[in-house]
Amino acid sequence: MDQRGPQIEQKMKLIFCTVFAGFLLLCGVRAQEGGQNSVKTEKGADDPVAHQYLGKTRRWMNAAKALEARFMVCIGKDEQTAFLDCQPGSILISGEKYRLLMGEDEYYCDARNIWTYTQSTQEASVFPYDKSQADLNPFLLIRNYEKYYRTKYIRQENIEGSMRNIIDLIPLEASEFLKIRIFLNESDNRIFRISMYLPQNQLYVYSVTKYIDNPQIDEDTFVFDQSKHPDVMLIDMR
Repeated sequence: MDQRGPQIEQKMKLIFCTVFAGFLLLCGVRAQEGGQNSVKTEKGADDPVAHQYLGKTRRWMNAAKALEARFMVCIGKDEQTAFLDCQPGSILISGEKYRLLMGEDEYYCDARNIWTYTQSTQEASVFPYDKSQADLNPFLLIRNYEKYYRTKYIRQENIEGSMRNIIDLIPLEASEFLKIRIFLNESDNRIFRISMYLPQNQLYVYSVTKYIDNPQIDEDTFVFDQSKHPDVMLIDMR
């Protein structure tokens, strides 16, 4: 049996966590507001209009100490067929800590360790938190944003009855994906959708269904609690 499918899917879940959390926090660190006009971007250059919209998103992000987003993730080959295979998920972010729940898989990070847990196999693994690992660290996008990506404002489009501003994040070096397309609500500047384009016409679409600003969290929110899963085998990779 070809194991590449499940491996790619798990990889994309981790990449999504990186991209989503990193993009949200990017708005409070990297984006600058202004009245610039769109420009033709070259490799390594950023579109000032893209940053103009990111700056608007920044004000919303700065007001929340923690944020939870619930979404549907769909897999397909293009925007039309991407909604045939879907499952719900949620991501909770607070500083460098996060919790990602998607289908039967759960990911926890308390900024010291990262846990992955799969319900079907009843197995969990714990790894040391390494800020140098792009796929596991949702903040690496912020600290090295200009090194790895350029931004480009695409257009404004009416999607599902509301106007959305579309921005592309384009990797400058070899990457798991070809580009990341971000859809921002014109009304409140929040993320409406993230589309991740992979080689061979693979597309992962994450559509946010609900935001919860400043959700209740405690010390155990970002830690896999093995006491609640006594039958789970925990593999310690630290």
